Amino acid sequence: MSENIQVTDGVLDIDISKTKDNGKISGIVMYKSSSIPYSGFIKRINSGGGALQLGEETWQADEYYSGGRTYLNDSKEITNSDNDELFYTERYGEFSYDIPVPTADIYTVELHFAEIHWGNEGNRIFNVEVENGQYTLENLDLVHELGASHRSEVYIGKDISVTDGVLNVNFSKVKDNPKVSGIVVYKQSTDGARILSMDTKPKAELEDEATKLPETLGKEVKLYPNPTNDKVRVEFVADEPGHWEFVLVNALGNTTQLGQLNLEKGAYHLDFDLSQYSFGAGTYYLQIRNNKGLLKTKRVIVF
Repeated sequence: MSENIQVTDGVLDIDISKTKDNGKISGIVMYKSSSIPYSGFIKRINSGGGALQLGEETWQADEYYSGGRTYLNDSKEITNSDNDELFYTERYGEFSYDIPVPTADIYTVELHFAEIHWGNEGNRIFNVEVENGQYTLENLDLVHELGASHRSEVYIGKDISVTDGVLNVNFSKVKDNPKVSGIVVYKQSTDGARILSMDTKPKAELEDEATKLPETLGKEVKLYPNPTNDKVRVEFVADEPGHWEFVLVNALGNTTQLGQLNLEKGAYHLDFDLSQYSFGAGTYYLQIRNNKGLLKTKRVIVF
């Protein structure tokens, strides 16, 4: 679960009280959060139900799913929500969603849940995986986590990198059936440069090229125009699948992350927009990293 708490007096108070036996906690983590606004794209899906208008929010009818069935139970009020109608329906079973997004970019996913069938914990336990494990929920038991049935909660996965135009959400069972009441996807604004586009060669060419890739990136990195004052294109070869980062470093060692992507083995070009960040004129260094560390540095001149 994720909560944004506003503190106005310099002290964050946490009170734990008992209902039966003693309240307990194993650890507390607190950090200053930054807002993650959406940037011109948002999709709200009413899982298992039809189109809804909830205040200013427009929820579209359930779609983009594969597998599962629908269920309706409006017999009890939903706590922790002003939008009971959203949680009265659900998609359940073993199923997945393949949600189209407009561009290769960074997205936030909201998963809306309420247990409307079982009354006790331990009856429904399931896993959720978003976009190849970039966000996961494991052994989720809603009654256990939320303390009661018919109580709503929103689980939020941030910084989800989508490179192929489709955001994948998979639900799998541990015990009984997975479920979800609603899904929201929106494109994040970023504090630095934006990934404008990403292209790859056709799959057949990538598979052929993958057998010929060098052990290091070497001369396979190209960057242009250089010098630049706004947009820059990076062409490079990912010599293995995995998580890749693109970081711009100035002469003082300060870094700006341009993007994070999960890539397959192959040749790519990426277009970055530097104009959203106040880079001063000077010499910078683009670092390309994967989980093995720094793989290549290219000099960039900004004017």
